[in-house]
Amino acid sequence: MLETLGYILLGLFMLFAPGFLLALVFFPKSGSLDFWERVAVSLGLGVLISIYIGVVLARPDWKLLSLAPFTEAVLVVCGFCAVVAYLRGGMAIPAAYVRTVMHAIRKPKPQAQLTQEQPKLAQEQAQEQK
Repeated sequence: MLETLGYILLGLFMLFAPGFLLALVFFPKSGSLDFWERVAVSLGLGVLISIYIGVVLARPDWKLLSLAPFTEAVLVVCGFCAVVAYLRGGMAIPAAYVRTVMHAIRKPKPQAQLTQEQPKLAQEQAQEQK
């Protein structure tokens, strides 16, 4: 059960991460794609990259088409795309997504409702300080 869950998460990572990083290379500005367009492009590019890696590793003279070499090849492609995206200035987009998610997770503290006496006390304290 746990092994199956691991394969599912690894598969989702290997489909989404290289495509997302390549989308950052192609579209480094935040206004070029909205969130859902970027997710769709990332999944499409991720599938494309995975197919190309599979074709290259399946060459009959190499015989490298197994999980470990495939995962390593995907990580190498991710690293290369991350460096190019950083150089093109695309890494500001994931930072903006993280800020948005963290802002949505953190709930703003509710403002304490002032009773009728509290403004009067605040005014008296302000007059006393003068």
